[in-house]
Amino acid sequence: MTILKNRHAISPAITSIILVGVAVAAGIGGYAVYASTANTASLKGALTIETVSLVKQSNGEEYLAVTIKNSGNKAFSTSSVNLQTDTDSTASGVQPFITTPSPSFLNPGQTASVMARLVNSAGTPITAQNVGDTIPLEVMVTTSDGSTIRQLTSVTVSLS
Repeated sequence: MTILKNRHAISPAITSIILVGVAVAAGIGGYAVYASTANTASLKGALTIETVSLVKQSNGEEYLAVTIKNSGNKAFSTSSVNLQTDTDSTASGVQPFITTPSPSFLNPGQTASVMARLVNSAGTPITAQNVGDTIPLEVMVTTSDGSTIRQLTSVTVSLS
């Protein structure tokens, strides 16, 4: 028993310093996890259709012009514009006219545009719409994390 009497416990001051150090380290670790999660949660994809027009020329040909903007804080990896007009009357259902704005990859704040002549699946110009007709239009983008954003609007055919 004489051996145990010679041993001393850790001083209360050193114990307090160790406990404060452990608490500070745990707090820093907790904050790092919270900050990382909050950053990830605050990332969002947002799409704005800035301009859209569908113009019918005097020869009957129609041209679609669309400008989109990445108004979120996630990059877009792909984008497409789908005009709900039938491009193949032999297939069942509406086969939409699809075109891709350029550039297809958009960082936050960037815009992309497309101007395309409406053609059917055989490459023949589509002339079926009349001036004043309103056609549904969908813009679809895929963000860099794989999520999809769809924005619906409509466009009225105008005369050039």
